[in-house]
Amino acid sequence: KAGMDQSAKSLALELRPHGVRITTLIASWGVTAFTDAAGLAPRDATTLAQCTKPTELGDHVLHIATLPAHLCLQETVLVPLVQEISPL
Repeated sequence: KAGMDQSAKSLALELRPHGVRITTLIASWGVTAFTDAAGLAPRDATTLAQCTKPTELGDHVLHIATLPAHLCLQETVLVPLVQEISPL
């Protein structure tokens, strides 16, 4: 992930003079089949209801893509409040 993030930042810097906008979108805890595919314990219904739904992620991507041409959202991290996070 760190490599992809740094690559995106480098590309953004290099291509900015040409009007190319690059956004790094980091999304976590979505309602997907990842949990099952990874062999993880399923989330309970209450937690699952608070995870990012595909339509919510899609709406966010649409927002990024439709920003005015003079604006660029370089990085966004989308984390549901139900997800545990570790302190820095």
